[in-house]
Amino acid sequence: MHISRFPKETELDVIKLYQAFNSTSEATGVDLRYVKKKVNIGDPYVPWLHENFAKRRVVAATLSARGVPYTKIVESETIFDRVERADLKVLERNVKFIAESLGRFIY
Repeated sequence: MHISRFPKETELDVIKLYQAFNSTSEATGVDLRYVKKKVNIGDPYVPWLHENFAKRRVVAATLSARGVPYTKIVESETIFDRVERADLKVLERNVKFIAESLGRFIY
């Protein structure tokens, strides 16, 4: 999970959400690591999508298996990539992981 900063002590909902992801990771064995990178507010290029929100002081994160962002638009991948290139088992695991994490957060 790529983030621009860790939540403040007063941001209880954000802390609860991170705890939900952490507990789901422990329960399912899905590897979850946090990669913190400060956002340069003056730079118009944003390699991770959550950085657009961080520039406006909104807490956000990007879930990605990539350690570093793509450097060019043409090499980036999306959830709309062709199905023959996708690993459907990994996709299913990741969707379940996100759903379980959000379920723990909501309930």
